[in-house]
Order: sequence, then C-alpha cells, then structure tokens
Amino acid sequence: MEQSPIDLTDAEAFDLVGVQTNYQPSALTIFNNGHTVQANYDAGSTLVVNGVTYELAQFHFHTPSEHTIDGVAFPMEVHFVHRSADGDLAVIGVMLVEGKPTMKRSRRYSQHCPARRAIRAPSRESQSTPARCCPPSKCSTRIAVR
Repeated sequence: MEQSPIDLTDAEAFDLVGVQTNYQPSALTIFNNGHTVQANYDAGSTLVVNGVTYELAQFHFHTPSEHTIDGVAFPMEVHFVHRSADGDLAVIGVMLVEGKPTMKRSRRYSQHCPARRAIRAPSRESQSTPARCCPPSKCSTRIAVR
C-alpha cells in the first residue's frame, strides 16, 4: 500500500459502491498543532466502507495539497480522518481550489481559527458537516483506507 504523499495519475470520477456517509452537525474543537489547523469532531458521524463503520474523529488541512493529481498540486487539501472500532483509519481527501470569497463565511471561520491554543466552537455558526464542504454534485471522492 502506498503512503502519503501520493500522485494520483489517470484519475477518473466514478460512483463509489459500498460507501455510505452519515455526517451530523458538530461543535468543533479547533487547534493549531504546529503542523496544521485541526478540528476535532464530536462522536456520531460515520463512514461505512464495505460494511466496516468508521467514526469521523477530526479533519485537518494541508496547504498546498499533500497529494497531487497528475503531478498538479492544489492550493489546499482537507483530510477527513475516520477511525474504526479496531483502530483502522479511513481518510477522505478533498482537493480545494480558490473561489469567490464570501465575507460572511470567511468571518465565521476566521473567528474560530486559533493562532496556537485550542478552542471549543460550540455555536450554531461553527457547526458544519463534511458534506457542506464538498456537495456531491461538485466533487469526486477518493477514499484511502489504511
């Protein structure tokens, strides 16, 4: 099995069979771990891959992207890290590109982005789900289970 970083070559979008998500809104514990900004997620959101259930534990960002597609890096990549009861990981990586900024969303997220210390962001404005980051109609998903 290949480990990070990976250059995905000849990638094609396709419907994933045997994969189900059940993401719930969550308060976030956001912190800068010195390597990236990470948001820990409350229990209750799951990913099922081929009958194995993985709980969403956290998501974090890489800039530029950790992985490439046909040798091309993206401005940012978010990793949604899931853990099974046996401790195995399933990570969904989403490549992000720059778009038109929306001040409302920028203010909402930047007020919760810590410089160094952990904060708990329980307000309704900070609650989100991974599905809001990447609506099915606008992205293709690649899943790596390790």
